[in-house]
Amino acid sequence: MVDGKNVLAMASSQDHKRLLDGDQGPNTGGMGAYSPAPVVTPGIHAKALREVIMPVVRGMEAEGHVYTGFLYAGLMISPDGGLKVLEFNCRMGDPETQPIMLRLKSDLAAIVEHAIAGTLDKVEAEWDRRTALGVVMAAANYPDTPRKGDVIEGLPNKPEDAHVFHAGTAMQDGKVVTSGGRVLCVVALGDMVKHAQSRAYEIADGIHFDGQQMRPRHRLSGDRAEVTNLPSPASGRGVGERVIGTGKRQRFPFVFSGLYVLAGAKRIIATIDVSIINDIRGVIPAQAGIQWV
Repeated sequence: MVDGKNVLAMASSQDHKRLLDGDQGPNTGGMGAYSPAPVVTPGIHAKALREVIMPVVRGMEAEGHVYTGFLYAGLMISPDGGLKVLEFNCRMGDPETQPIMLRLKSDLAAIVEHAIAGTLDKVEAEWDRRTALGVVMAAANYPDTPRKGDVIEGLPNKPEDAHVFHAGTAMQDGKVVTSGGRVLCVVALGDMVKHAQSRAYEIADGIHFDGQQMRPRHRLSGDRAEVTNLPSPASGRGVGERVIGTGKRQRFPFVFSGLYVLAGAKRIIATIDVSIINDIRGVIPAQAGIQWV
């Protein structure tokens, strides 16, 4: 969020674009998202503010177009930490916003008022340390010609630590019906990604409308990575091991960088759970074959 000069960073979030698993199917606006995004390490976060966000804010000010509002940067992050900007939006992203909003503990209206007053340097946003994961429920024929008018059943009433965000819905004859492509985003909080995922799908499984589409859930437990002879500081390669199928183990290489907390350690074993990743602020981003979430 920008007040013309000052910037208040929001939580990171990452979405999944393809309609189907394995990056298959047509591209969409996003079939789900989670926050925080482990790929945005403290170093990447600082670099994005320093090299992307602040130069844009300063540039607009210098050209006489002082900007106040949300400034959303879509980034590609390379294995070596390089940043490429895909787009800027003067709004928050969808469905990335939904997990971010569920994690925001501060009063959004108060933050907006600080932005309007030019005093974002006087306020901080408070975030829930848990992970938020959102599952998009899309209409029949999305993304080509989304069907409208299908009755939505099973909407929960104020679920605990979760929220069902409406996007493409409308009221028709006293019933909630589909009226757009991405109909709902079911978001849940969890101490681990797998807990947030399980809760979000538990709620989503209770909702139904004809032709609905959503990504199937994936098993997140059982994977682990082990790093030995870790250099200090902070970059190198490791070999991980994941459980696939009916218990078969598959080894894979990955690259890591930016190990601040764990620099100098000789051996690391970490389950791929957000409780661990959050503790070290995502400093073991996966490359080559696995994503740490």
